[in-house]
Amino acid sequence: MSEGGAERPSGRMSQTPTDILPYEQLLEQEDLATRVPGRTLSSPAKGLLVSVTLMALGVIGLSGGGAQTSVGALVNLSPGIVWTLPFQLFDGPPVLGAPVLALAPPGQTQIQDQYLSLPLVQRLQATPDVVFLRFGLPNQSKPLGLSTLSCILFKGLAGSGLEEVVRPYTPVSTNAEIGTFTLLVKVYPDGAMSGFLGAMAIGARILATHTDKNVKEQYPFAATEVAMIAGGTGITPMLQALQALLGNSSDTTRVTLLYSNKRESDIIARSTLGEWLGGWHDRVRIVYTLSREPTTSSWVGRRGRIDRRLIEEWVPPPSANVLVFVCGPDGLYEAFTGPRQGEYSGILAEMGYAESQVVKL
Repeated sequence: MSEGGAERPSGRMSQTPTDILPYEQLLEQEDLATRVPGRTLSSPAKGLLVSVTLMALGVIGLSGGGAQTSVGALVNLSPGIVWTLPFQLFDGPPVLGAPVLALAPPGQTQIQDQYLSLPLVQRLQATPDVVFLRFGLPNQSKPLGLSTLSCILFKGLAGSGLEEVVRPYTPVSTNAEIGTFTLLVKVYPDGAMSGFLGAMAIGARILATHTDKNVKEQYPFAATEVAMIAGGTGITPMLQALQALLGNSSDTTRVTLLYSNKRESDIIARSTLGEWLGGWHDRVRIVYTLSREPTTSSWVGRRGRIDRRLIEEWVPPPSANVLVFVCGPDGLYEAFTGPRQGEYSGILAEMGYAESQVVKL
């Protein structure tokens, strides 16, 4: 879940620096495994993955009868299918790594039902406006304990009057991460909470909590087909879901991700998505579409917003075996599901998807 649409309580809050876990010790705790049994993944880059992309219609495909056997290897590709293959530049762990199944039951997080002050212990500037933030937990020997799918509420200061702002964010880390958890944050020029998070220095603290209201559809999902409609930072809960769906070697659920951004440079976690696709191309389809990409750019993929026609083309029709996850800006909810906190309506309802089949994240 990304910034937007949450409560905005008034008041003031202070931050107090604290001792933090050294960066070197954090690296020692990293799981550097880069392969998953039964899957072929390319060797990841350390902080940098360059995608070698063959583009056609902006689709990274499921069909086509081909297989990726190694970096740079393409076999039996059908026309109209796009494959993104990571290319190794340096040795070391990727930002997110291979998908991991590390489940926890609802209601057992380290920050359950109370705001706790958490220190920022590490930050990685992925792009000029996207940052990975790692926060320390009260108990350094245990994971966050967040269930899938769930989010966390953060309370920070914003505006000239330093008013408290509360926003939900979904960690991109799993419960395999011990003593810390990691957020992926896109810093918007007018983003109240994203601006606060983006400006945090190592050692600064922020208040965070988790309640039963932050628990959404829980894995394992009751579906054989999962469609994901994401806009911008709405990709983060989809990454959380994909960690479980792809990290479980016995799961055969097929996934279709429709991912909309304004410009190509706005696409978040593109290298990670390409890496995961390379290992699970038999189960995953990804369709990128851009709404404001300059016509003079080299982008040859889809343009425009996600619409009914795109859904009809790629998403399985309504059935008891289909779930549709939706997350993004307010306009995305308004168009497809009705307001995030309001009654179910919109394009998906018109297409015949029952409210029980659609999850607002």
